[in-house]
Amino acid sequence: MTESNVGVVKSALPVDESIDVEASPERVWEKLPDGGSLAAAHREGWRHHLGNWARAASHAPSTVLGELGC
Repeated sequence: MTESNVGVVKSALPVDESIDVEASPERVWEKLPDGGSLAAAHREGWRHHLGNWARAASHAPSTVLGELGC
């Protein structure tokens, strides 16, 4: 994931700015609207999902925000 994509994902997620998306995946998932179950379900696949959201955000930001329930 590029630095700009991480920024896009961070801006789309309702997370504390002090949370490092790359280093603290479980903290990011816990901050999502359905955090508890997402954290458990995606603990191993978080990079894949964040990468997909970042790629989608670079093409259609509303798609990512809609998926997050924003």
